[in-house]
Amino acid sequence: MAASFVRDYARQYRRQALLAHPARHRELIERINRESLLAMVARLERDLPRRFTQSNASRARRKNAVDTVLVNLFRVNFYARLAELADWGREELASFWRDVDLYAGAALAPRSQSSRRGRRSRKLDRHLGAFADRCAFLLDSSLLEKARSAAAILHRRLERKAMIAAGAAFRSAGITMSAPRKRPPRSRMARHSSRKTARKKPPAARRFKKTVRRKRMGSNKKLTPRRKGATR
Repeated sequence: MAASFVRDYARQYRRQALLAHPARHRELIERINRESLLAMVARLERDLPRRFTQSNASRARRKNAVDTVLVNLFRVNFYARLAELADWGREELASFWRDVDLYAGAALAPRSQSSRRGRRSRKLDRHLGAFADRCAFLLDSSLLEKARSAAAILHRRLERKAMIAAGAAFRSAGITMSAPRKRPPRSRMARHSSRKTARKKPPAARRFKKTVRRKRMGSNKKLTPRRKGATR
């Protein structure tokens, strides 16, 4: 996926230098593959607490000791298997953990709103994240904004693939994600009575409003002069 991403980017923005040197191209692909794996694992980490909670549990019990033990046990087995497949040592796995924590922190931290650009640009900045920043510097630092936009599109595809793969794996293991609890729908009479209650003002407020209205009307009246000789 990283190779096709670099190839499409080079073709779209005419950056053939990214493909001209085989050694540098191979190194770039390896580094973007690592960033892609980080993004997918970070997305899985954010989804884990919902995977191991009971569907009928209350909010106070969602983070109980049993769920925490299950999540930690899954993490131990998952990272052990990942290190085995990637042939990592302890130092490489520890470096990967640090980068996953960086991704998770960047996903939770809000972006600054003090920019002088438009609302659309600020909204775009909030949603690009660490993956777009890091991949843009690796890919093409001279066209940073275009590289960030392309990396953000790749990030959304990676997160979608991670959720599809995780959902299939958890379903095969018999683990279903708990759905959020919904409030029961109110009846039509209950909605109508709540609207009438909200519109109806208390008596004191109505009396005060009438008094203010009378005073305003009295102050706005113009006294017309009486003609001489007019009879009452």
